[in-house]
Amino acid sequence: MKREPITINESGNIIIQTINPSEIWMNEPELISFFNVIAPTFRAAVRTIYKKGILNPGIVEKRIKQKDGCYENFYNVEMIFALAFLLDTYPADRLRKYLITKAIKGSTGSFVCIIGKNHSYLKC
Repeated sequence: MKREPITINESGNIIIQTINPSEIWMNEPELISFFNVIAPTFRAAVRTIYKKGILNPGIVEKRIKQKDGCYENFYNVEMIFALAFLLDTYPADRLRKYLITKAIKGSTGSFVCIIGKNHSYLKC
């Protein structure tokens, strides 16, 4: 699986290195570090998103077996964006502002996202 994580630099700028949303996947440790939360807070936020029916775990989450036999959870761009609007941390705030700015102002690559009726796809 080819993947590109979202990062934030020391000045608070959001860095998304791909224009293809299907390549944006992050694992749990990356998301915990990115959003600057502890694991129980992160897992509670994910459970809240699933419990409210905002996203379908079968679509936004992948469990991939690693070489050592352990499984690792990966979350797609829809979950990352949903977490940004649920969590109250500085990186989440920066990502929210980034998304809103791109959605309203547009960018040179015309950033437009369409979320499916049942949140089954994200087309940018």
